[in-house]
Amino acid sequence: MKDELRPVVTPFDGRDNVVYTLATWASAAVFITAFWVVQTTAFGVSEGGEQLAVFIAIAMIAATFVLVCLGAPVSYLVGRRMRRVPGMLAHVATFWVLGAVASVGVLWLIFVALSPARSPFFEPVILLGAAVCGICTAIGRLVAFGSRRGHNKRRQSRPRTVARPPSGDI
Repeated sequence: MKDELRPVVTPFDGRDNVVYTLATWASAAVFITAFWVVQTTAFGVSEGGEQLAVFIAIAMIAATFVLVCLGAPVSYLVGRRMRRVPGMLAHVATFWVLGAVASVGVLWLIFVALSPARSPFFEPVILLGAAVCGICTAIGRLVAFGSRRGHNKRRQSRPRTVARPPSGDI
């Protein structure tokens, strides 16, 4: 009876956070790769620029990995705080907002660093990039939910070994 009154608990432990972090990074790597493929095929690259384009894409993927790992403690705390929030949609939406908001500042700094004038400015493409980063974090959370569901199914399907009480027959 007591269990029926308890709210639904959605676990978000260290294992889930690792799955989330890696899935977020992998989805970001796919988006970065797709962007650079479209960019280089649509606009072309100068002679010898193929290596530079590949280097920039790999550098962006590596930098994304570092940034996602730096954000992992925040995602862990948010996920732990939301354990009792029922429904996957609220979790995915929260993580989308978290990823989008966290990336706006980073993207703005990148644009300022790459600007020839090195002056602060705001480009609408930053919002597009932030939305894509939010999508990547939402994908990561969805993958973490799927991983948790599969882990729980495997755990329930395993036969449990019951320890026998010691017998008095020696």
